[in-house]
Amino acid sequence: MADAGCLTKQTTVPFSLGGDLHHLKSTRDCSSNAAALLGKRQIRLQRTFTYSRQQFQGVLPALTQRKCKGLQLQAVASTDQETNSKPAVQDPKTLKEKRKYLHYTQPWFSRETVLRKEADGIWTLTQPFQLGFGRFADARLRATVVQLEDGTLWVHSPVALTEECAELVTSLGGQVAHIVVPNTSPEHAWFSKGWADRFPDARWYAPVRIVQKLSQRLGRQVHGLEKSQVPPAWASVLQAVTFSTGANGEFQEDLFFHTREKALIVADMLVCLDDEQLPTGINKFMAQSLGVRKELGMLIPFRLYLGKYPEAAKAFCNALSKLDFSWIIFSHGSIPVRAGKDDIMRVYNTYL
Repeated sequence: MADAGCLTKQTTVPFSLGGDLHHLKSTRDCSSNAAALLGKRQIRLQRTFTYSRQQFQGVLPALTQRKCKGLQLQAVASTDQETNSKPAVQDPKTLKEKRKYLHYTQPWFSRETVLRKEADGIWTLTQPFQLGFGRFADARLRATVVQLEDGTLWVHSPVALTEECAELVTSLGGQVAHIVVPNTSPEHAWFSKGWADRFPDARWYAPVRIVQKLSQRLGRQVHGLEKSQVPPAWASVLQAVTFSTGANGEFQEDLFFHTREKALIVADMLVCLDDEQLPTGINKFMAQSLGVRKELGMLIPFRLYLGKYPEAAKAFCNALSKLDFSWIIFSHGSIPVRAGKDDIMRVYNTYL
């Protein structure tokens, strides 16, 4: 920005019309006025710049954190960079072939799989899960893989087993020994058949209500998940907390707690959607209204279950409050976030 004094000096001399004192005086007056205005504007600009800088510095931390009704929800950094098995030397046509998967849900013909290492012995496999022809949301569908003490792998909520996904699972180095369908919502069992065919020695587990149906579909025995109980092979690594409306009721979900890494693994009883999963402004508005945009919340059907079965809900919340978890892995929506039992209780208590 030009200095006010320099402007006066430069403007006075060339604007003096042949040395005419009258015009010279007018010019000097105009120059003085211009300098004064410029000085005031400089002060205003300086104040605006300082205020904007302070605002930006105040907003910057919020851009890297997620809020949940006053709670700062911070994304959990992956211990490894995200990878989708796309080496630089891999032929794009080959990769396209490995992602092929025909299904009646979107995307219909191809699904990319993203592998993240969340912690020591915990990985996630995330695929797109588009709702409303992709115009409502990409809710994502996420499988969680846990390495047990004997080195075998435990899989929660299996996703579409494309050739790419199968290679990523194999790259983890352990045998797939246990596969869990965590609740009675259909999307968590849709892709079970591919896993059963690929890993025939794995033991299957599901809520009691769907055991018979899933056993017939897979052509093998499926073990029922008893209330808050886990098989001995998991007990040193995982604990379970069950919300159930009854053995033959409407809904059951088992949440799993990784005791060493303090992680809570959730299917549908909690959700958090980021803006990148909400394609339009109306979607963002709807998610905001439902309380699931960048914050912990529940979708309407699961809220209704809590209200309809208060005794089961209270027992579930009481058991959950005894777990000392510090972060959450979702089967839908956001990548893992930092949150504890007090944060979850705040959500659930709203609907009890």
